[in-house]
Formats: sequence, C-alpha cells, structure tokens
Amino acid sequence: MATGGRWCGFRCARGRVLYANLEVQEPQFMHRVFRVAEAMRADPDEVRGGVDVLNLRGRVSRVDDLVANMAASFPRGTYDLVVIDPAYKVQSGSENDADALVDMIELQPDEAAMEAERILGHRMTYSFFRKC
Repeated sequence: MATGGRWCGFRCARGRVLYANLEVQEPQFMHRVFRVAEAMRADPDEVRGGVDVLNLRGRVSRVDDLVANMAASFPRGTYDLVVIDPAYKVQSGSENDADALVDMIELQPDEAAMEAERILGHRMTYSFFRKC
C-alpha cells in the first residue's frame, strides 16, 4: 500500500502505513521489508517514505494498550493502514482462542479514531507472499 500497485491480485491505493512489529528483531524485520519490496519491484525510497515501523518486540502485552497509545500518539488521518503483527502477541488468552480474537476485533471503534484500515497479522508465511 505504501507504494500503490497490486497486492495479492488486488489494486491498492497508495497510502501511509504504520506497521507494529511485535516479534521480529529490528534488523531482521527491515531486511524482510526490503526483500518483499524488491520482489514486488517497489522503489525502496518509496517504501522508506511510506512505511513507519514501531519495533515493539517485548514491550507490548495488551492490544487495548497498544491501540490507545497509537491513537494518542498519531493525529487522526496520519495513516491509511495499521498492521499489528503478530496479533497473538497482544491478544488475551491463547492464540487459538476464538473469544480472544473477538475481543481484538471489538476494539475497532477505538482504532477507527485513527481513521485507518487495520490488518491483524497471524502466521503469515513467506510462501503466502510468494503466491501474491
């Protein structure tokens, strides 16, 4: 989305992206970002200019705290897309607990205060992205 174009067969409008990286160490995560950008033939400068990354490995434990802090930290309309990955790091209960997932989805009104679409990442593999 940061560069516009196609993603998994869908046309995406160009927009600002906030990516909450909750699991991967920062150098490894940035390496992955630019590998995906290269595979998509995206301009690395456009990626740098369109994606802000919050590297929060080991610092966040609850989704409601994460969402409240993001909404308080960024003015409305700053981002078009917010990615929380992996979602299980901030959900209550087991990552396979349907009630815990519902609790996360019910936070949408708070997240909407940022006026952004949301993606909750869960077990997205490289093979998934290669198919896109």
